[in-house]
Amino acid sequence: MYIAPCPCEAPLLLTQVCAEWRRLAIAMPLLWSSLSVIVYPTHSDPALPLIYLWLDRSGSCPLSLSFTHEDQDKWENDGSELAAHILTLFFDFWTRWQNFSMVLPDPCPGYAITTLPESGPPLLQNLRMLIGDGLCAEEIDVAATLYASAPRLTEFTWGHSYYDIDHRTVPWHQLSCLRLECDVPMGAVLNILELAPSLTTMHLDGVYRATKARNGISQSPGRRHITHPSLLALTVVSIQPRNQQTTSCIFRHLTLPSLTHLEISELPMTPPTKLSTLSFELPAFLSRSKCPLQSLRVDSINNILAVVIESLNVVTHTLVCLDIQHEREVVDIDPLLSLLSLSTKTEPFPTHRCCPRLQHLKLGHNVKARAIVIEKLLLSRWVSRVLGFPTLELNSDWPLCMSRTSVQQR
Repeated sequence: MYIAPCPCEAPLLLTQVCAEWRRLAIAMPLLWSSLSVIVYPTHSDPALPLIYLWLDRSGSCPLSLSFTHEDQDKWENDGSELAAHILTLFFDFWTRWQNFSMVLPDPCPGYAITTLPESGPPLLQNLRMLIGDGLCAEEIDVAATLYASAPRLTEFTWGHSYYDIDHRTVPWHQLSCLRLECDVPMGAVLNILELAPSLTTMHLDGVYRATKARNGISQSPGRRHITHPSLLALTVVSIQPRNQQTTSCIFRHLTLPSLTHLEISELPMTPPTKLSTLSFELPAFLSRSKCPLQSLRVDSINNILAVVIESLNVVTHTLVCLDIQHEREVVDIDPLLSLLSLSTKTEPFPTHRCCPRLQHLKLGHNVKARAIVIEKLLLSRWVSRVLGFPTLELNSDWPLCMSRTSVQQR
């Protein structure tokens, strides 16, 4: 979406071919309508003169602009003066923003956000704001201007050290895609889903239970239960044991009948002392939702392998893609792959066919299985001729024991 200027890539490359190509490239403002800028302590990439030239060549086209200020803790000179100059320059093109990304370091420098126009950017559709600590309340209120009065805003990403969005300022009813890269109270998640009926994609970097109200709005889920008919994709990342934070609390309060993509990452900071409560919530959630789930991605499967196996039985008739990842100690997934091994014609009494529509299986690092289990999985799928041979993608250290050719020969 955002172009980082490079002499060996378009559009700068097009201006170096010949005089005619240079003339044509400069005369096409759409080629210059996207720009990514990174500010370092002593310079920016690209340099300030090229930024001016780039924006000048963009004519009157809607702009996609990305501003990133590198973490100033790494440097003696934080580059705030240069960053403030470039950010002010970007705000001069306020009325032409279509996509805008702003990443500020932690702690956030004093220049951060100055006074902005009272009306929001009229063309803005996608806004991404990742802001470190250091902004005062007034500056956060000014930042809210970016999304509070944007009539075309449909995609919104917010990241801060804590969830501090005033629900009264966000045009929730317009949003189709929401990413919250911060810890979010469960009650706030339910409030958002009630206020955003058109939401189709939601990414949560942390969900936890809270009891205190904020801005006059309860952050506790209570006994509420939300049915959201439009949500298609949900990603939930959770880190325990902070505030007994867990992905399970969101599934307890939701029914998503249209969900097709689910990604779960429950990463314990210390070895768990008891079975994750996710084991009691995820299968029940899928069964209650009766959703046509097609894609499931699970990270840190070691803690919830049994949960995944039980969940596969619930979505067995719709699942097409299964992605298993694990970044810590080696985990054995023989039971899961055995479940996916279809019964073959050679078996006199076929008893179970789990996920017959599965077309893509991805196994990440530290995910291990015995060669004989992989062989049985591939052979059974091939012999049964169930909607074609599944794609097996391995990012693990162990080799694939059998190729498709060898399976065909068998």
